[in-house]
Amino acid sequence: MGVTLKLGESRFTLKSRLVADASGRNAVIGRQLRLLRPDPDFRQFAVHSWFSNVDRGKDSTSDFTHIYLMPLRRGWAWQIPIDKQVTSVGIVTEREDFLKSGDDAESFFRRTAALNKVLAQRMSRAERLREFHTDGNYSYCLDRFAGNGWIALGDAAYFVDPIFSSGVNEALQSAAFAAPLLSKAIASGGASRSSLTATKKDFVKAPEYGGDSSVCSMR
Repeated sequence: MGVTLKLGESRFTLKSRLVADASGRNAVIGRQLRLLRPDPDFRQFAVHSWFSNVDRGKDSTSDFTHIYLMPLRRGWAWQIPIDKQVTSVGIVTEREDFLKSGDDAESFFRRTAALNKVLAQRMSRAERLREFHTDGNYSYCLDRFAGNGWIALGDAAYFVDPIFSSGVNEALQSAAFAAPLLSKAIASGGASRSSLTATKKDFVKAPEYGGDSSVCSMR
């Protein structure tokens, strides 16, 4: 196993006994091995940008992440402070809502944000700082989390609707869960798929690690 690095016009290959894929939603190994499967139950769509002059509410909670529920199936919005002036705001709905609307990203964002009175008020003086970004069908799971010489951690293994912002926690906890497996595999002289096969089943089912057995179908 190993990785190939590109630096300018040069390429370098680094060999190792084990590769831990912590590439987040890039899911490098999962995509290369064609193991990534979209979750058919979470066909979500997000449109988001950064804004100034967002009303963050009362001072005691102005630095908090705020979640708004929308009157749409699985619809919600986030308000996340980036710094004292910049706020990330995003709308999440089912992809079909966006496709049926016929709107462009900005029109869909503004029309949908207006469906929540509190969010609409907080965005009333907001000024957009960059182009709108869209993400579609972003919930996925790998068919397996490990193979001969590799293991996938955090978002590189699976990703679900981030309404509770659980990604950082699950990334850290999956690393903590996998660490003894990796240590044992390396100490035994090899990191075969059989030595790491428990990772997916045990991690996803383990509530103490933030796992949820509904995230991925077990294989």
